[in-house]
Amino acid sequence: MKRVKWVLLLAIGCSASDEPPETENPVTASGQVTPAEVASGDEDTANAERGASVTPSAAPESNRPPAAATAGQPVAGAGLESLFEAFVKSPDRASWLAVREGIVNSGAYDPYSDEMSLANDLITAGRHAAAVEKLTSAMPNLLLSPSAHQMLAYSYEELKDEDSAAAERKAAEACLTGLLATGNGTQDSPWQVSRTSDEYDVLAHLEKRMQQQALVNQDGRHFDRLECSDGSEVWFDVTTAFETLGLSLP
Repeated sequence: MKRVKWVLLLAIGCSASDEPPETENPVTASGQVTPAEVASGDEDTANAERGASVTPSAAPESNRPPAAATAGQPVAGAGLESLFEAFVKSPDRASWLAVREGIVNSGAYDPYSDEMSLANDLITAGRHAAAVEKLTSAMPNLLLSPSAHQMLAYSYEELKDEDSAAAERKAAEACLTGLLATGNGTQDSPWQVSRTSDEYDVLAHLEKRMQQQALVNQDGRHFDRLECSDGSEVWFDVTTAFETLGLSLP
């Protein structure tokens, strides 16, 4: 599997004229999450403000997550589970898109859900078993989120479950590799995302900082155009998430 680079996304200034994408959890170069306290915004507008990065105290926790909430059992439905297992073994554009289609069709798809923010709070409080349960209970909705799997890896490490931590690190790497295979970040070939937090995982990987964001509607599709502090811009196709949000509104 192609090895991907993880870096800490410390802070992102957002002065967009349109709605900024939600932010959730940065990841570090060591492959672990540094949980951030994230202020939850209105789910209908998908607004969230980035909080300061904090490293939680490694408080011991004796209670283990329930048996069903373990790495290797992240998906409801044998078909989607098989798709995801195959994707992790060989992540590419086709397998990433197949998993996303399975998530969307599962009935559990909610690209603006707040489980990751809530899990952040639990991790910050040292409640790692509870964080594992929160995140795994949100599957398959968070199945393609690199940050969600990195958070799980971090909590499993704190719980001294090295096998599960290693499985989640592998899943996180596959999710980012597959996401990057969906495009090249240009207007003509934007990266696909399953939730807007994926955009920040990509920025962290590229070591870029966002300055402005704009929602661009073009030819029936919806894109996030992110202008970065180095003068570059990156494009993400958010059509699937946007249309799901639209369908949920009255």
